[in-house]
Amino acid sequence: MAMQVISVVAEFERGLLLELTHAGIAQTKAPGKRFVRLPALDEEQKNGVSAC
Repeated sequence: MAMQVISVVAEFERGLLLELTHAGIAQTKAPGKRFVRLPALDEEQKNGVSAC
């Protein structure tokens, strides 16, 4: 029974996390901003990697 209670609480927390994540993404997209991941390397670093 204790495991069922823990499972229900974990499922509830996961639901809250997903809801907050989706709300944050929607808030970011609302003013017309693009929701993209920034590149990790700049052009110089990309050229250095491809030269190796």
